[in-house]
Amino acid sequence: MPKTSFKKRKSENQKNHRQDAKTEIETTERSFKSHVLVILVVAILLAFIAIQGVNFDRPFYAANDDDNTAYGLAAHNLARFGFINLKFGMSTKYFDSDQDNVPGSFYTNHPQWFVVPAALSYKLFGISEVTTRLPSIIFSLLSIIAFYFTISIVYKDKTVALFATAAYALFPGFLFYGSSLSEKAFIVFLSTFAILSFFLLQTREEKYMKAVFIAMVFFGGLMGWHFYFAAAGLWLYALLRKDVKYRKFLLISTPLVSILTVLINFLHFYILNGIAFLSIFDQFKMRSGRLPLDVWAGRYGHWLSTSFTWPAVLVAAGFLVYVIYMAISKREFNLGLVYFTQPFLVILVFQQWSMHAFGSIYWVQFIALALGLTLSKLVNLRPRQLQVVGSILAILLIGLCFKYGYDGFTQYNYKSGILQPNDIELLKVISEQTPQSTSVALGSNTIGFSYRTVVEWYLLRKVTYDVTNDKVSLLLLFNPGFGSTYRTQIAEAEENGFTLVRQASYFWLYQRAPANPNSQ
Repeated sequence: MPKTSFKKRKSENQKNHRQDAKTEIETTERSFKSHVLVILVVAILLAFIAIQGVNFDRPFYAANDDDNTAYGLAAHNLARFGFINLKFGMSTKYFDSDQDNVPGSFYTNHPQWFVVPAALSYKLFGISEVTTRLPSIIFSLLSIIAFYFTISIVYKDKTVALFATAAYALFPGFLFYGSSLSEKAFIVFLSTFAILSFFLLQTREEKYMKAVFIAMVFFGGLMGWHFYFAAAGLWLYALLRKDVKYRKFLLISTPLVSILTVLINFLHFYILNGIAFLSIFDQFKMRSGRLPLDVWAGRYGHWLSTSFTWPAVLVAAGFLVYVIYMAISKREFNLGLVYFTQPFLVILVFQQWSMHAFGSIYWVQFIALALGLTLSKLVNLRPRQLQVVGSILAILLIGLCFKYGYDGFTQYNYKSGILQPNDIELLKVISEQTPQSTSVALGSNTIGFSYRTVVEWYLLRKVTYDVTNDKVSLLLLFNPGFGSTYRTQIAEAEENGFTLVRQASYFWLYQRAPANPNSQ
């Protein structure tokens, strides 16, 4: 009987192995000594940390840094006035006191919970650029590890896993948004861990793996709407593949837990803002707006290639054609299409949102996998005579990715055209040299960047747009060289008794002249 059982298990293992070989791209198994493998993985992680270290304390003047300051203000409010007192709510305005905690003062366009790690960081270490970025960097680092293990488990090829993980960790878009305080870094982290726990559930018998998977889906749903598309990819994988273990459990639990988190989020919104939270549907209508295809494609393509480099995007396009062909011909869903589902559904549902610079971030897993498989295939070409050609092509591809990756990294961090370092220095001078009670107003702009949150984060005080208010002592206006609108604002300010006291690149600081006590 034991002999028969052994043969049966062996037969099942061989069958499963053949099934895997049919549904995934054929890879060449490469063995590494364990200590060499550890060194290589650690080297990738250290490279990620080292590059992040370059900008760890960079001031918030780059593209989308208004996310850091807006959500940083929310975290600062929580750290000062307490999680329970503010009901774990997220307000992107500076609170003078907990009396500002009133219905309608919270930002309820999406789930609130991703600011909690930053609030804890502020509470422990104080408010700074470093403590703002720290939680996102930690979770992004963990997502790199999870991605490596996922590729290792599914493809059983350490070469593929190493190439793909290096790409994942070093893509400029991931480096930038993986260190930014926003829901995106946490959604990528939880999506990656949910996918890892899903495949661990296929290889391990431990019952706790079910709980781990459910926890990933639950917390992912509390971090942001886009996580649900990653859960949808896993649900489709379980639906379309008959060989998935615990298939019934996965097909039932994934949508149920997702629906539960939607209800929790909506209840939280109602607790924070009352019936006003229903404005979320107006926001959804705007974010899902349709645009002319050529307009959308041009902008989306620009940010996609900036985030992941055009050579990697071209490789991913070819890989997508391949995996779709294999899925149709084999009638099965594979890991490549799991990674494809999330960014594709984001485009499909949130087309207007996807045009932002960060709109392509969820492609990181798919494009990294495509690049990893391609590079592994090139360096392992058969017959052996072709390996030299393949290795040269691999080196050329890597070189192009590094070249354009550096350009993308530079554009995100230093060529945004949003603010300049001297603008931040001006804000620091105001913060240090004026009392907290000094009233500051900010001129209006049409640039599409939330300058108010940047100003409030650095000044740590409320800022008004009411430039006519008699209580306003300092007025931040925009460089008149930007257009006639800004020249008009400056002329009006000067007519109302404001004089120029300091200039930066974007901000010009005006101070109200003191009243003449001798005038009647």
